[in-house]
Amino acid sequence: MELKNFFAQDDAGNALPNATCYLYKRGTETLVTGLKNATGGNLANPFPAAGDGRVEFAAADGLYDLRVVSGARDNRIHIQCLDVSNTIARVLAEPIPKDAPFNARGDGVTDDTAAFAAFELVNKARRVDLGGAVYVVAAVPSKNAYVNGAFKVGGFTQAVTMNDPLSPQQPRFHKNGGQLAALKNSLTNPLEQLTSIVIIGDSIVWGSGNAGEQAPTDPRNGTLADPRDYFGTPSWVNQVKRYIGANYAAGALPVLTNWPASPSGESIVEYSVVRDLFPRGGSFTTKSVGVSLSITDVANLSGITGFQRQLSDGNLAQTSYHSISFPFTGTSFTLYFGVSGDGLDYELFVDGITLGVYTTSEGEDGLTFGNNRTRTHTFSYIRNKQVELRTKRRVSQTSGTKIFRVEGIRVNKKIRISNQGINGASTRTYKANNLPGNPYAHGSAVGPQDNYVLCQLGTNDRIKSALFPQGVNEFSANLSALLDVLQPMTSVILMCANPATNESSDVYSFTMQDVRGEIYRQARTRSLDMIDNYTALSIADMSLITNDGLHPNPLGYTLMARNVINSLESS
Repeated sequence: MELKNFFAQDDAGNALPNATCYLYKRGTETLVTGLKNATGGNLANPFPAAGDGRVEFAAADGLYDLRVVSGARDNRIHIQCLDVSNTIARVLAEPIPKDAPFNARGDGVTDDTAAFAAFELVNKARRVDLGGAVYVVAAVPSKNAYVNGAFKVGGFTQAVTMNDPLSPQQPRFHKNGGQLAALKNSLTNPLEQLTSIVIIGDSIVWGSGNAGEQAPTDPRNGTLADPRDYFGTPSWVNQVKRYIGANYAAGALPVLTNWPASPSGESIVEYSVVRDLFPRGGSFTTKSVGVSLSITDVANLSGITGFQRQLSDGNLAQTSYHSISFPFTGTSFTLYFGVSGDGLDYELFVDGITLGVYTTSEGEDGLTFGNNRTRTHTFSYIRNKQVELRTKRRVSQTSGTKIFRVEGIRVNKKIRISNQGINGASTRTYKANNLPGNPYAHGSAVGPQDNYVLCQLGTNDRIKSALFPQGVNEFSANLSALLDVLQPMTSVILMCANPATNESSDVYSFTMQDVRGEIYRQARTRSLDMIDNYTALSIADMSLITNDGLHPNPLGYTLMARNVINSLESS
């Protein structure tokens, strides 16, 4: 609060003793409350001037109108209360990026990267109010929880809500079949060499609503040949993509591509991260069958895992073997092994089928003496099938003990996320236009290597049409038909979009609440997990989080992304 002192005077400079004083909020007739006198006591409003015309009061920092009435005189002046000592104390205790010496602009145009770098050198682990400003930076600052503002990276605005771990959002989802937990396990499992996630839906999956930053949507016809959104926009799908890259792929750089039939956009992102595994315990099973066998693990500092597993076979009758097996999803891995003289061969089995016998002997297949010798095995895509390396002693190896020296399995773990949202799609049109059996030459949104699908449809199923029956039961039938196609192909996670403000019966034959209810019932019946964005985004004033009462704005998309992410992490 700042203490103000004035003298009430007439035009000739004469004091106006005991004049009546009113303090209003600027531009209103609303009397300000909480006034104090010079000694800190409570002061009524209105209040009298002193006998010498002195007007004295303290008010909270802000803009006001002071009205002084004495007889026929009735005057008003604009005033501002600002406690400079409090401001200085605040700047010293909790500076913000706009304060000196950081001097960030926050105008959405000037590059504030250097200002935030300087700010975060001395300010860390705080909640920092950005005052509603938009700051252009090279990357989102990460050393504080920033609130009430946005960052613009690469020309695209990102709401700071995603970067505020101090304000948790309760996840809204239903565990029915464990698909979310399986997805999380897949993202973390290096032996699932490929985790391929497809997100199918309508415009809210596509990313419509980010006015000024979203990609072109036309020309389009409701098929996979439609244009797609850019990777940089703040759609919920893009925010989830970036989160997974940062938290499950060690911050690997995104590799962006687009669906081949689409003329524009960046619908597909792929992250790659190398994982080196020593094949002992964990997901690896070692078995020894026969006699004269031994296993020794020895240090090997020059190897990729720092150790070497030596599988020895001294049985001259060639009736013994060692086996290393592991479950695998994907198409390839690289075996690292040591070469020393006359080594044991190994036979590779994939899903019980032999793919050949391979040497580890010096002078064969280009192998030279030493460690870190490699062989990459590539095969047709398998999903959760067994891979086995089985030693095989040659008939010609008639003396001595032979050794298979395994140093590691290197997996180039890939996470691929495809946004297959199609503007205007319903469950009926999506199945007809974009899944197997469609009449177009644009492929299928879900393929044989896609092991997880997030499905958020139903918003457009509400629209009345003279061509089809009306009501929620028709949606139920169409959703069921869609799931009958998807479930044999992949692991499905159902989702429901946000509420809509326009539920006019002239336009829609049922409501978003009905959509949520039907999706929930089918999720329960089919034992599928469901992410409930309807509940997560149910607020009193939908205009705060949508652009048109239906399509989320950047804040709405951020809340949706947080619910998806929190559902995944809580599974």
